[in-house]
Amino acid sequence: MQKLAILIYSVLAFLLISFTSFAQTTQTFSADDYTYRTALELFDREKYATAQKAFQDYIDLNKGDLLTVEAKYYVAICALYLENDDAEPTIERFIAEYPNHPKAAMAYYEMGNYYFNQKNTEKAIAYFEKVDISSLSREQQVEAKFKLAYLYFSKQDFLKAGNLFDELKRSNNKYTYAASYYAGYCNYRKGSYTEALTDLKRAAQSPEYAPMVPYMIVNVYYKQGKYDELIEYAQTLGTSKDIRNADEVFLLVGESYYRKGDYANAARYLKESVGKTKSRPAPEIAYRLGYAQYKTGDFKSAAENFKITATTAKDTLAQYASYHMGLSYLQSGNKPFALTAFDQARRGKASKQVAEDAAYYHAKVSFETNAGPETTALLKDFLKNYPNSSYKNEINELLSESYLASNNYNEAIAHIEAIPNRTPKIDEAYQRVTFNKGAEFFNKDQYNEALTQFQKSLSRPKVTEVAIAAHFWSGETQSAIQNYPSAINEYAAVFREPESKNTEYYNRSRYGIGYAYYNNKEYDKAATHFREYTTAVGPNGKNYADALVRLADCQYVAKNFDAAIQLYDQALALAGAEKDYILFQKANALNFAGRDEEARRTFDELSNKYSSSRYADNAMYQRADVDFEKGNYNAAITGFTRVIESNAASGVVPYALQKRALAYSNLQQYDKAIADYQRILDKYPTSKVSNSALLGLQETLASAKRSDEFGTYLEKYRRANPQDNSTESIEFDAAKSLYLNEKYPQAISAMEAYIRNHPDSEQKYDARYYVADSYYKFGDRANAVKNFQLVISEGRSQYLIRSVSRMGDLELNAKNYSSAVGYYRRLLTASQSKKDQTAALSGLMESYYQLPNYDSARYYVSQVVATGGSSPSAVNKALLYKGKSYYLQNNYEKAVDELLSAANAAQDEYGAEAQYLVADALYKQKKYKESLEMCFAVNDKFGSFETWRGKAFLLVADNYVALDETFQAKATLQSIIENSGDKEVVAEAKNKLKALESK
Repeated sequence: MQKLAILIYSVLAFLLISFTSFAQTTQTFSADDYTYRTALELFDREKYATAQKAFQDYIDLNKGDLLTVEAKYYVAICALYLENDDAEPTIERFIAEYPNHPKAAMAYYEMGNYYFNQKNTEKAIAYFEKVDISSLSREQQVEAKFKLAYLYFSKQDFLKAGNLFDELKRSNNKYTYAASYYAGYCNYRKGSYTEALTDLKRAAQSPEYAPMVPYMIVNVYYKQGKYDELIEYAQTLGTSKDIRNADEVFLLVGESYYRKGDYANAARYLKESVGKTKSRPAPEIAYRLGYAQYKTGDFKSAAENFKITATTAKDTLAQYASYHMGLSYLQSGNKPFALTAFDQARRGKASKQVAEDAAYYHAKVSFETNAGPETTALLKDFLKNYPNSSYKNEINELLSESYLASNNYNEAIAHIEAIPNRTPKIDEAYQRVTFNKGAEFFNKDQYNEALTQFQKSLSRPKVTEVAIAAHFWSGETQSAIQNYPSAINEYAAVFREPESKNTEYYNRSRYGIGYAYYNNKEYDKAATHFREYTTAVGPNGKNYADALVRLADCQYVAKNFDAAIQLYDQALALAGAEKDYILFQKANALNFAGRDEEARRTFDELSNKYSSSRYADNAMYQRADVDFEKGNYNAAITGFTRVIESNAASGVVPYALQKRALAYSNLQQYDKAIADYQRILDKYPTSKVSNSALLGLQETLASAKRSDEFGTYLEKYRRANPQDNSTESIEFDAAKSLYLNEKYPQAISAMEAYIRNHPDSEQKYDARYYVADSYYKFGDRANAVKNFQLVISEGRSQYLIRSVSRMGDLELNAKNYSSAVGYYRRLLTASQSKKDQTAALSGLMESYYQLPNYDSARYYVSQVVATGGSSPSAVNKALLYKGKSYYLQNNYEKAVDELLSAANAAQDEYGAEAQYLVADALYKQKKYKESLEMCFAVNDKFGSFETWRGKAFLLVADNYVALDETFQAKATLQSIIENSGDKEVVAEAKNKLKALESK
């Protein structure tokens, strides 16, 4: 009825206009009509402001005809296109005033179009829904339906949108293909996949929609689970440049292959899809790509994609990704990265099975990489957390072996000793771990403890190689505590093992047993072993020169002087030989062989070439003694005088005075002889030659007719050398006993009382030393320094050299390095033993290093290493200092070479620090991968040194950051925080982790 009314109204309007036109004059009709037509023309030309005014002018004629109604419509529409504020109310008034006018439907249509173009979805829908579609032209109907459908589509109202698109797709219009495409999408969203395929295939006939359709079709097939059809369809497509969303198409092709288990093709298409996107793939996609790559053996690529998932996903997917990332790293041989990945996965809560599997691999890889003390804890924790695990037996086996891999020897030994029934594998671990503990004690000079562990190791001799090593180091330890017979037995045990000939310990034992016999004064046996050693290792062998010298010494003791001289000459030709000692021994051999002139020349060569040598004074003395023995007394006097005047503190001076006195007596220069004897008794009353000096003085005074003077010196000698039952001697011995029993406060009081009670005793100088050393051992530095300085300034104590050594140590510990250098230099000059010489060289090295004077420090490093008396610990420290000196001068390349030597030579804390500094020097050179290897070496070789191990793992994290491996860096820091026992290392790890997480 409404349509009919509108039609009637239109016809009547037409008739009315025609009738009125004929009733008016031609002039009036033309003018009014012109105004309306002009307005309409302006409207068509989109001159909306001018058109609106023209239409308003027509309305203002107040004609009340149908054109006036039309003009009102166009005024409202112009207001709409001009975006006037009153446009919408004006149109609404028009529609309300003329609801049945055909322009009312057009007004809704125009309003719908306007708001459609303005992207005002709600208003556009509201107006399009009010349009009477039947009143529109066919083209307008299509337009209105499509736009309304699209608006519903944009609101995801796929039911309403689909119904309208379905209407449009069935007829031939300009939106047929577009409607088919959108209808296909709506059906896809509704789950009507068959209908969707039909619609999309129709849309594909349009060049405009052909590139867009493949993406939708593969989605439909994927939703249907028709993976074969999807793959077959994808193969019919052209190149990716002809397809919209090609990356998504490749993705679904890859996903289809993945669902079918065809991981090679899945990896290919998923990788191609990811490669076409500029951004990081979604976690799920990265996981499936990684899994496909893992399944096809591309483990490195797989690990990278699993890492993307692990760092961006949460819960289940992140846990699975971390686990498979660990497996990928494991397959590609990157165990450190695998370790951190498994660590992350085992902490996940989403899947208990994945957590168990990851915990198993984490513990196993930790064991395989010798990841330090926590390996044992990890294995124990696994058994505690998963007591019924299928991995239980294997974990139990690893646990027994982990103590061998761990450097926490104390815990390892205690645990294994607590096992009542040990398997052969556990016994082997016990043999090794007790040997390693013994070596650790040895390097710390704790020899009794070392012997205990070596004997434990030998109680379970499962591995011959370890047993040979244990016998050798037991021999070294027994030698260090001067238990030479036991040392000989241990070295001999090495020879009894047939396999020892193929080890380094065979020749080393030969050298060691030679020294043991030598120090036990069994020189013939020592000579046999030194001869065999030199023959075995040859001139380029380690310790060849030293063994050759000892062999010469054995010949010297056996009075085979010519053979000894020949061996000394061979040793002198070798680099690194102790040439001052060799010259001294050779000169003495020449002297005893009656080759006086050669002896003199050799003694002169020593004193001239090596004036600072500890043998220089003795060489001058022996040179003079050659002349004395040959009756060349004047020449002898000249020589002895040179000794006396060159170094007043030398221990040779009393002997030179005695011999010079005898020479004077033989020349009947009695006054000079008497003066020398008196000087001995005055300044060296406790010297070993003091008794001979007293007798010589008595005879010389008699020869000089001055016997009455002897009584004074006899009394002085008696005071300096009291009988054992004297009160003075008892008092001194009692005070000394307190010192030896380490009762230092009481010893100080007793010795000071002795000094007060016996001010003229020669033993007061030694008493002063005991006071000083008691303060030193008691920890009273100030009083120790005061008393040692008194001992040194008096210069009368037999402990003068030891006092100089103590002062060097005190000044070094007080960081008075320049002063320490002075004392150590004096010690080096005055030293009479290898021990004192080694202490002096080590002190000079330390002092110059701390000053810092690195060139001098390095010089003394070479001296410490070269001298035969340095302990392994002292040598290790020296090698470390040499490397550190280059490191601190930023000469990292040189530092790395020297520090590697130090790390390879040592098993103690010096080695641990050297290994860490190698890693740090490489890091500073931006050699991050090499630095990582050295960091892990700290863990492998020096895992028991918690601080250096912790620092190494902090550096591991720094290296990972530099390599853009943030995941690994964070996991490493988290592991340090949870496992390290070093508070400073943990604090630094927390700070580094916080900084990483804030980026």
